[in-house]
Amino acid sequence: MLDDVVFTPESVTVDNLSVLTNSGARLTERRTCEISELADTAVRFSLELFSSGMGIYEILSLLSEGLVGIGRGESPSELALSDAYGSFVSAFDRAELATLLVDRLRLAGVSVGASDMLPEVSGDERIIYVKNALADEAYDVLTENFRDPRVSYAKSFKDAVDSVVSGDATYCLLPLEERGGTRLSLVSELIFRHDLRICCITPVFGYEGNADMKYALMALGYSVPELAPDDDGYLEIRIRAEEDGTLAELLSVASYLGISVYRINTLTFDTDGVTDGFHEIVFRSDKGDFTPLLVYLTLFSPAFIPIGMYKNLE
Repeated sequence: MLDDVVFTPESVTVDNLSVLTNSGARLTERRTCEISELADTAVRFSLELFSSGMGIYEILSLLSEGLVGIGRGESPSELALSDAYGSFVSAFDRAELATLLVDRLRLAGVSVGASDMLPEVSGDERIIYVKNALADEAYDVLTENFRDPRVSYAKSFKDAVDSVVSGDATYCLLPLEERGGTRLSLVSELIFRHDLRICCITPVFGYEGNADMKYALMALGYSVPELAPDDDGYLEIRIRAEEDGTLAELLSVASYLGISVYRINTLTFDTDGVTDGFHEIVFRSDKGDFTPLLVYLTLFSPAFIPIGMYKNLE
């Protein structure tokens, strides 16, 4: 008998929701027009600064100061749902603004890409690591496209990192993940403490083929990879965990921009006796262009730290 029971909502409720949906679509079109006008104004401002010799990152930082609170308004309702809805709509406004800025600056002849926003590694191909069979295998893979790599060996991971910080080496090669994708806490601590950047990653399996670890080549600058059509690109960033709503908004914006989340780690570090929490997020894109997301982050979340860009984790 229960198989014959069907819930039927009131037709007036269904009709009202349909009307509200159509009304929301018209409001979205109006918002898009305003965002487009804002983008044109920002592009004109940017072009003046660009012609005077200012770089894209500095320009975006100046734009950020004038865009604080863009799209946010006073909610007429005390409902938590209303506040949440307004926050997500504002996030999509900002994501659309970032996309339009990238497109229109490029049309105007301004180079806007990850390599323009992430300073490249400087120095020659001096590499240091703690010698063992897995590290040797990773070194062989990660230096395939190097022209003249020079290798030296360290007694410990910290010694390898210290060599990079002091300038005695350009890169250090460190184990990054164990089987199953678990990050090594010691290496995560070294990355945080010394502001290292991940340039490239490779899996290693050892002589018996069962090690399944990942090693990373790290430096004080970035190495933006060139992606073939069948490559996946990855962008890794760090943000503070203390700001309510930041992570949820960022994940929604990434989805809006066609970028997926590969991994999220939550870490804590002690700094000057205070324990701080952070989210480390790895984004993935089969198109490989993270520029709109980087522009969004620079404009609206300037405290983020790009940890690295790399490709083909799988």
